[in-house]
Amino acid sequence: MCCIPPSVLNAVRPFRALPCLTTVLIVLLITANPAMSANYNANDESRLNTAATVNDPSGALNWNPSPATSSDWTGVNWVCAGGEDRVYTINVPSMQLEGNLDLSNMTSLRTVSVSYNNLS
Repeated sequence: MCCIPPSVLNAVRPFRALPCLTTVLIVLLITANPAMSANYNANDESRLNTAATVNDPSGALNWNPSPATSSDWTGVNWVCAGGEDRVYTINVPSMQLEGNLDLSNMTSLRTVSVSYNNLS
């Protein structure tokens, strides 16, 4: 999930008198533009990239897709916080991960599911 820039919200305002469904479709079309990449928080992105490099010997994770959409990060859900995309949940059970997983300073992280891996 990526942040919707104010410019997109301003572009939709003239259509607010239209029926709700039409407005929603316009917003979806504008925000689905593949040229708009996510605004990842530097700490969160760095921690995931380091974790994938150190902890993923099988190459199962896809935690280095920048620039791309946040949906490309295997098992990671993002939330918009303070104008940035922050890691909200990590769900990677049974992915043969091993080693240490450093999630420090991921202030929007709410749920971590890493069962059946060899992580500390």
